[in-house]
Amino acid sequence: QQRLWFLAQMGRTASRAYHISFALRLKGPLDRQALGAALDRIVARHESLRTRFVTLDGVPLQQIEAAEVGCALLEVDLENTPDRGERLRRLITEEAGAAFDLATGPLIRGQLIRLSEQEHVLLVTMHHIVWDGWSMGVLWRELSTLYAAYREGKSDPLPPLSIQYADYAHWQRGRMSEPEFARKRAYWQSQLAGVPTVHGLPLDRVRPAQLDFTGAVLERHLGKELLQRLQTLAAHHNASLFMV
Repeated sequence: QQRLWFLAQMGRTASRAYHISFALRLKGPLDRQALGAALDRIVARHESLRTRFVTLDGVPLQQIEAAEVGCALLEVDLENTPDRGERLRRLITEEAGAAFDLATGPLIRGQLIRLSEQEHVLLVTMHHIVWDGWSMGVLWRELSTLYAAYREGKSDPLPPLSIQYADYAHWQRGRMSEPEFARKRAYWQSQLAGVPTVHGLPLDRVRPAQLDFTGAVLERHLGKELLQRLQTLAAHHNASLFMV
């Protein structure tokens, strides 16, 4: 969290690169009240989702809001919009890119977009400072469980959490004062001594003067022989194929 807060101080463009968002298409009859209650309960259940980061003497501190703060869910009706497909795509892009204020929060928000009586799209965006890829599986499980329970008029069936993220962060911060941490830090400072600030690898394009986080997805097929050679190289350096 401290690293992500530091990066966010570089400006909104840098902070926006750490947004996590998804669009979930919902087909069939939707109980909007049960969905809203399920999202509110998830925010109440996880302190990280109602945490904001204020600055005191230049140092970021966690401020955890009350459990009743809920999840900000905006409802948009596109059912009678002529160009609703294009309008939906624009809303998805705007929602994912809208800036967060780490100091005031909230750092999770959503939109429920109605396309018809039987079709909706749920947009949810979080800042990476309170959420990560592993958390996504937790969200799916808890949202499904809570929504099903609330639709039937039942109470929250999930067991209470004994540990929150702040507890983990406190434990991890404590480990930084241990001798083992100092030894590992000294090792990496030695290994990385003299490493250039910017790598000198050849590039196929001119490096931009300012980082803009523009990216894309490229798909390539690697033949079996090349894949085996890459796996051998990874094993030789005790690294994963992803690292290679």
